[in-house]
Amino acid sequence: MKAGILVSFAVAICCMGYPPFAQAQTSSTAPKDPFTSEKALFGSEEVFDITLKGKVRDVLNDRAVDSKYHPLVLAYKNEDSTEINIPVEVKTRGHFRKLRANCFYPPLQIKFAKKEPQTSSVFGEQSKLKLVMPCKGEEFIIREWLAYKLYNLVTEKSFRARLVRVKLEDERSKKPSPAFYGML
Repeated sequence: MKAGILVSFAVAICCMGYPPFAQAQTSSTAPKDPFTSEKALFGSEEVFDITLKGKVRDVLNDRAVDSKYHPLVLAYKNEDSTEINIPVEVKTRGHFRKLRANCFYPPLQIKFAKKEPQTSSVFGEQSKLKLVMPCKGEEFIIREWLAYKLYNLVTEKSFRARLVRVKLEDERSKKPSPAFYGML
């Protein structure tokens, strides 16, 4: 019975134009997330643009069982359009999606330092985050994100997720990669 209700609810959400497919709602009409504050990373339904800069190719090629952390810079635009750069350490994670035969982009784990500028950013309350990358197309990332959002409605004991548009800028490459959807 619950599964049928959830499927009906998912169809209704998609038909109503649930973000990121609909235009952004104003803050006065946007529904409040019961789990987090509005300023927190998971307090918004808008797609969040992030860029990973540095030796990105080294991270993506490190698919060993015990992969190591690599220093990168996570960049995003603040509310006033200034770019915030946060030094982070990133490694590949997982099992199935980590294998090159299964996915072009492996899932990543981002580790934040316990110092400025991270503590005053949107990532202020985070120490580690998982970044799910597209495996066989971006539409599956969006579907997975919607599944997390549905589960958030069912129980408070669920993971919160944020849809992001990821851009990779390898310092040794002359052209940046095209942006693609991912999920934090």
